[in-house]
Amino acid sequence: ADQNETWFVENLTGHTCLALKLSSSVVFMQPNIAAMGKIDLDDTDHVVASANLISVAQKAGTFVGDAAANVIDLDASYNGDIASDRMAAGLNYLYGTDTFTKDNYSETDFAISNVGENGAIVPVYSNIQLTKKFSVEDSIHFFQTE
Repeated sequence: ADQNETWFVENLTGHTCLALKLSSSVVFMQPNIAAMGKIDLDDTDHVVASANLISVAQKAGTFVGDAAANVIDLDASYNGDIASDRMAAGLNYLYGTDTFTKDNYSETDFAISNVGENGAIVPVYSNIQLTKKFSVEDSIHFFQTE
């Protein structure tokens, strides 16, 4: 990030990565699992991806998406169905609740995407809606252990 733009990069297999250019309105967290959902790789203004991103997942038998449309569900393709207590805790912290568990959240609760409901490319977004303005102190408190 610099004063002009912010990019989020997911390093996947050591030789495979995906980067998204974010707007200042995108809220996300990445508790050591993929935070990107459906990504249309044709959005070259906001997406930079390894040429082998889809083929690596296809070779592993884990690809979820539409290869012909150049769309990959990154979380599903590279994480699989791995529920995380860390993601649930982070969602609870951001929403100010205690309702999320590793058994009841879904990718739509947290993932960054650039694919709209009709399948078209849209501005990069996540469905996380903050319940308050978070400060630096809030961020530090989140990582505090007792």
